Parts: sequence; C-alpha cells; structure tokens
Amino acid sequence: MARTDCRGVITTNYDRLLETAMTLQRQWTPNSFTSENISTMATALYNPELFLFKLHGDIDAADSIVLTARDYDRLILRSPHVRSFLQAVFLN
Repeated sequence: MARTDCRGVITTNYDRLLETAMTLQRQWTPNSFTSENISTMATALYNPELFLFKLHGDIDAADSIVLTARDYDRLILRSPHVRSFLQAVFLN
C-alpha cells in the first residue's frame, strides 16, 4: 500500500501501521485524520497530497474509535459530513 501511487487511502484500521509504512517508504508523513476533523476532510478533497482517512478512528484519539454498533451509527447515520466526504471521494 505504501508503494502505490494513490492520492488517498481510506482505512478502518485505527493503529499507526499505515502511517509508519508510508513515512518509511515516501520519506514524509501523510496527512492522517478521522471523522472528527471536518475541516481537514474538506481540505483533503482538493489538496493534491496523499491523505489517510481513518474511518474507524485513531488509536491516539480514543473518542474517535468505532467499535460498537452504536459507534458506527453515530459515525454514519448522524454525521452527514462523513457521508458527504465518502461520496465525494468515490465520485471523483
């Protein structure tokens, strides 16, 4: 994954494995964010640099982690910005 020439990665992993691999391979750290960072999501759509969207949260931000059905409902059903971001990524 770190060697591919993609513009963005969407992952359900909340560990730091992808950031570490991409940093080692590319010699710079990708812009990594969760659904908690609404402004970063908007910027990522138009910025040509690689981004890493951690759909199920980040281990460094415990409140962002999605583990239960209730967490998932909060993320998908009650967060229109996440749905809009995913739709924009998949359409473009």
